Amino acid sequence: MAIVLETIRLRIDLCAGPVLDLVYTLTMGSLSFYVAIGIAFFLSKHYKQNALLPIIATIMSFFMINSVLIEGGFSNQFFGGTGLFASIFVSILSTEV
Repeated sequence: MAIVLETIRLRIDLCAGPVLDLVYTLTMGSLSFYVAIGIAFFLSKHYKQNALLPIIATIMSFFMINSVLIEGGFSNQFFGGTGLFASIFVSILSTEV
């Protein structure tokens, strides 16, 4: 029975592993990106401004602060919870200015 369960778990890991990794990257792995956009949107609505320009400024500032240049592109290692403080700071600063 234990061998059958181990075989089933191995098959699930091989089949669903890349799919679940993609789902994690798009949700929890990009948490600070979503938080930055949300803070910029609601802060600009609080000040009764158009939300488009602060969101664009926040996205550009977010990519400049939280992206790390690696060989062949940019790293997204600070897009999750590790870059949350920087995304809050960037979104407030870019909306206030």
